[in-house]
Amino acid sequence: MKKYKSLQSTNLKIQNYITILSMIREKVMSRAEIANVVGMSRPAVSSIIKELIDEGLVKEIGHGETSEVGGKRPILLDIDERAGNILSVYYDGAVLQMAICNLKADILVQEQVDLPVTTDEEAILDKISEYLNAFVKAESEARIIACGFVMKGIVNTITSTLQYSVALPEWENVSIGKVLEKQLQIPVFIENDARAQTLDLLKQEQNHYNTFVSVKVDTGIGTGVALDNQLYRGAFEGAVNFAHTTVHDEGPLCICGNYGCWEALASTTALLHKVETVTKEKGLSIQDIILRYNKGEAGIRDIVNNYTAYWIGVGLANIARVFQPEKIVLLSVLNAFQAPFRENVKEIYNRKSSPAFNRSLIAFEEVDDNLQLRSAAEVVCSYFYSADFHEGIWRNNDYSSMKEG
Repeated sequence: MKKYKSLQSTNLKIQNYITILSMIREKVMSRAEIANVVGMSRPAVSSIIKELIDEGLVKEIGHGETSEVGGKRPILLDIDERAGNILSVYYDGAVLQMAICNLKADILVQEQVDLPVTTDEEAILDKISEYLNAFVKAESEARIIACGFVMKGIVNTITSTLQYSVALPEWENVSIGKVLEKQLQIPVFIENDARAQTLDLLKQEQNHYNTFVSVKVDTGIGTGVALDNQLYRGAFEGAVNFAHTTVHDEGPLCICGNYGCWEALASTTALLHKVETVTKEKGLSIQDIILRYNKGEAGIRDIVNNYTAYWIGVGLANIARVFQPEKIVLLSVLNAFQAPFRENVKEIYNRKSSPAFNRSLIAFEEVDDNLQLRSAAEVVCSYFYSADFHEGIWRNNDYSSMKEG
């Protein structure tokens, strides 16, 4: 659990309220435990807990174990799942994934539909709104407090605008959030998929690392950075886009129009292209390549170990030089490759960086099917459990002015 410190704010009460609510979200706790961690008096903590219970956000769930010195068994507190739900959405330009999540970002029910690929953003947003409204009506008995909408591309979270996406090249400066808010009548928070997955990892890591980077290698490459346990978005909301940094001046043409981008060399799309070019085979899938690699096919293993692993390692070394993170998490289907794929990535990472920069822990994780939807729910939670936005979301006040303020 994170270390909570004394709070300094123009509204100390709401800060304490949010701090205690966030603690209970992370871990079932008693009033005495909370008072001990935040350094508040037990009466002050009990007063805030009463308010949270009265508002339906927190519930008492039974008794814990008595302390070593004896006394009454403490009453334990948890988030009340009946308080409300989150509408979680991921859209990649062709498929719409939807889920109802609770206030801990746990997925309760989900659905997926195929959508036509089109340049008509108005028509597709109308169709998305239609599907989302029908889904909520059918699946959620509790109130929906907000929607988290995750997609690939450069996203301005302040204006809820998709500025640009390689996946949707015709969509430029589309006010997705405002359109959906009008249609759904709830707050909508949009976020880049890589940054959203970093929020999900922040929750999983339980604040063991102050600075870490998540890298998702798929058909494209997405990168998210957490600095001091806070998601980094940059001055203009476009950070962090390592996918389209040049790593090889004479490299292949990237979908973005440049040559030698990291994505054009290290993504699963790049691997498929390389294998098909070398083997002259067509119609291969990543699963085909993984199967043949793990069976020991020499030609496939040579490409994966000496091309894909090499370029992934080069990109991770660049990230380490910029941020010096304590941990880099590589999320990819490619992690299903058996040895020596991971060892090769680490070897190149170490060779291309230096002792001053290669101390980051490199963790390899396969992507689970629920990552994007869980991440979209975490986007909402990042606002809901914050002093700046909680009041507006929970009571459905003018949260939009808080975004722009």
